[in-house]
Amino acid sequence: MSLFRQLWNGVWHFETPQDETIRWIVECGLGEMICLGILFIPAIAIFAAYCHVLEWFYWTKPQIRFEVRHTIVEQTGDFSVYDMTDEELEALHDAEIDF
Repeated sequence: MSLFRQLWNGVWHFETPQDETIRWIVECGLGEMICLGILFIPAIAIFAAYCHVLEWFYWTKPQIRFEVRHTIVEQTGDFSVYDMTDEELEALHDAEIDF
């Protein structure tokens, strides 16, 4: 039986591991910390990546959109750009490129 399976079964199924080192880890209570770390560390990493994606969509992208609108207002003096939807802004940008 693999060392990991001995550790897992020793912690969660209360089986006595054959390996002396694994038995010591299980009896000291370190096995639970190791097994929970194996479960929670990937979960925390996935949650952090999810938060990073949310930060991009809900903070960075709107900030970029505002900066684009602000630049257009500074260049043209037309404040109606702030009231445009994203689609209208893209159409305006495409129309400026065509000329």
